[in-house]
Amino acid sequence: MNNGVKGKPSASPETQAGKTETPHQEPPWRRFVVMLAVFLLGVVIWLIPPPSGVQPAAWHLLAIFVATIVGIITKPLPMGAIALFGIAATALTGTLTINQALSGFGNSTIWLIVVAFFISRGFIKTGLGSRIAYLFMAELGKKTLRLAHKR
Repeated sequence: MNNGVKGKPSASPETQAGKTETPHQEPPWRRFVVMLAVFLLGVVIWLIPPPSGVQPAAWHLLAIFVATIVGIITKPLPMGAIALFGIAATALTGTLTINQALSGFGNSTIWLIVVAFFISRGFIKTGLGSRIAYLFMAELGKKTLRLAHKR
């Protein structure tokens, strides 16, 4: 059945009746392979001799940083887990001391950002943002023009 657009069939009657198809699930070994590739990327950069003028500790920190960023992009694990692995790697390899690795968490700006993410996630999961929007629409929406302008 065609919905009027060439090459785009319309949804089947089962899907239209409320039954949804299951999303494509990735094989369970894919996460392991991606995580292994991220780890190997960090090891390869670590083992490359640093350019002249770059201290070995700085080069090792670059290797951990690049592997962490690639891990966040490819998502073999959630972003928080990848970031914790990066922090742990800097401390366990001796690239940074534990105090240096955790010093960013003493900054109040970082915690402001983290709390903002937590609150926004709560708004999304509970639907509180939509409820507040509906309250505004109920109060201001007597006419459509009032929704677009301030009083």
